[in-house]
Amino acid sequence: MRKLLSALLFTVVALTAFPANISAAEGKVVVVRIQEVFRRSEYAKTMETQIKASFLQEERAIEDLQKLYRTERESLESNALLDRNSYQFQEKAMRLQLLELKLKDKVQRYQKLSRTRMADYWRSIYTDFQAAIKRLSSTGQYSIVITAPDVALSAHSEKSNAPESVMGEILQRRVQYVNPANDITEQVIQVMNDINSKRAGR
Repeated sequence: MRKLLSALLFTVVALTAFPANISAAEGKVVVVRIQEVFRRSEYAKTMETQIKASFLQEERAIEDLQKLYRTERESLESNALLDRNSYQFQEKAMRLQLLELKLKDKVQRYQKLSRTRMADYWRSIYTDFQAAIKRLSSTGQYSIVITAPDVALSAHSEKSNAPESVMGEILQRRVQYVNPANDITEQVIQVMNDINSKRAGR
């Protein structure tokens, strides 16, 4: 509880001091709704579709292997006429064990690969995002560009019964309101789409 209160106090102090710090800047302070960028930029949507397609192939292969494993196991367990000490039974049991090891290995490889692909996905989108911010800021009209999450809590948080999860999201919502004049999300998305079009040769 003390840690939670300390975190809340730190957040309040930080939020109180924050406007004073940015008001001293000479240029304009603008905000980008980062989750909206990730949802709507063409490159993000294309990459997400490709990754989901590749995941689907891997998931189907795992499902097929799981079905084969269940079939082999049920066949072995239901065969009452097969002597458990016989060569035939031992051979089938060994084949089942190898199939189980293959399934575990495939699941582990898939989990590792999916994490790697998602990490590369976020990095590549963020690279385009940074390039777009740099282009928009090159005119000197912006002195500070702030990224802000959605103000509303996520669907996961809305359904969560874990208070620390809900509080964690609340504490991340440091920007509660943005004047439309200071919101450059649309401009960022347009520039990112332009970067993507040039990369694709369109």
